[in-house]
Amino acid sequence: AAGALRRAVYGLLALAAVAGGVVVTALALPWWALAAFAAASLLAWLGLRRLSLEALPAAVLASALLAVVPAAGYLVAAGSPVAGARLGRRAASRYAGLRVLARD
Repeated sequence: AAGALRRAVYGLLALAAVAGGVVVTALALPWWALAAFAAASLLAWLGLRRLSLEALPAAVLASALLAVVPAAGYLVAAGSPVAGARLGRRAASRYAGLRVLARD
């Protein structure tokens, strides 16, 4: 009974994730992205369907962590101008002493 309840909860969570993915894909991406999303979902289901209920949360967590990797790259790319500006401000004070010595 407990296994059936856990399976139902995981099934509902998976259904909610698929529904959210379909909505985002349909609204924000081109039509062919929905086909790619469906193919990826099918491959994920084929790969995860034989896992035990104890191993399923770990597999989902690992998949979610892998999905964060591109997002981290976007964050680094968005944050690099801020880091560049900060380094540019610090560079002037770093070599101030060398400029004083060069005037002599």
